[in-house]
Amino acid sequence: MCASRGFSNLDIFKIGGRNMIPILFGAGETAFTTEGRGRLADGESCLVTWERNEVYELELIYPPGGVLAEELNMGRQILAVPFYGAAPEIFDIYRTEMDAMGRLTANAWHKSYRLNGQVCGPYTAGNARDAMTGIYAPAGAEALTFTFAWDGDTVPTGKLEVTKPLPVRALLGGSEGSILDVYGGTLWWEGNTVTLMQDPGEDRGVRVTWGKNLQELSHQTDIENTYTRVLCYYYKEDTGATWGSAAVTGTEGWTAPRRRTLVLDVTADMDKAAKDQGVEPTVTPEALTAWAEDYVDAHLHELRDVQVATELRFLDLSVTGEIPGGGGLEQLRPMDVVTLTHPRLTEPVKTRAVRTVWDVYRERYEEITIGTLQKRLDSYLTR
Repeated sequence: MCASRGFSNLDIFKIGGRNMIPILFGAGETAFTTEGRGRLADGESCLVTWERNEVYELELIYPPGGVLAEELNMGRQILAVPFYGAAPEIFDIYRTEMDAMGRLTANAWHKSYRLNGQVCGPYTAGNARDAMTGIYAPAGAEALTFTFAWDGDTVPTGKLEVTKPLPVRALLGGSEGSILDVYGGTLWWEGNTVTLMQDPGEDRGVRVTWGKNLQELSHQTDIENTYTRVLCYYYKEDTGATWGSAAVTGTEGWTAPRRRTLVLDVTADMDKAAKDQGVEPTVTPEALTAWAEDYVDAHLHELRDVQVATELRFLDLSVTGEIPGGGGLEQLRPMDVVTLTHPRLTEPVKTRAVRTVWDVYRERYEEITIGTLQKRLDSYLTR
């Protein structure tokens, strides 16, 4: 996990202790070295949701008679700890709603959402590190106000091509052909730093066990998108269609569940590739077969493997009092490893925490979701 960045100089907080109360700041505050407009100590609840490559938001419910009830306006900022062991982060209030009792609900985005309004110009990159650091090249550090980095033992390769101005957050992971699309990984947000991480999180020995702290388990397998052959074709009205195909190869012992062909129109892709090289497209069965073989090589696992989706939820036993702190679950951080044991599993299976909901006031998790298992769970299920 990355070391904390951004707010390490704030000694007004006791990170991971019992004195962390969210603080309200004005819209223009940048230093965050004071108490701002005040601590939101009398709020009813304050939850921060972190979801891998998706949601990062805060929701505050505040009573009508609260000291700062009139101060919770759109555009203002809330400083709060987002999950166990983290430095406090800034959240921008983007919506407020009052119910019939006068209670106010304030919804706030993590400050990284500001990248929706900051634009990156065209550039190209051949690997994940260059893709992240290259965001600066057309836009300039002053314009973006964020820094970008890659963190991993190896550097995934692949061509990223930004052909038109894009909001930076869309470039990172909100559009087709984004950095996440090309290289995968997990976007990690800390202060003004955005890091694309290959393997965030740690194994802190957290275990989820059936009959003890496992609450829900949902496991699905399907072959809806499993194929045995890929056919690529090129079509023009004056010449008709030309095509070629390639088999989806399997590993030893792999048997296709059924024969199925994925048909792809590569006309535009072939025309563009030829134009970039300043030549005419080579439209032959052999050329189309080569396109199909390249596609199989690049997408082999998603074409061949049974699709497995697994989610589980578990209870932090320190919340119930069964484990009075120090039980391990409350120390979990996003993307940390969780070990699952279940009667129908022949051996424990490890996966990661992909979504957390942190109670800022109580300093404990309201909810933790474990994402799709990296190993196929059905291969561990006893029959």
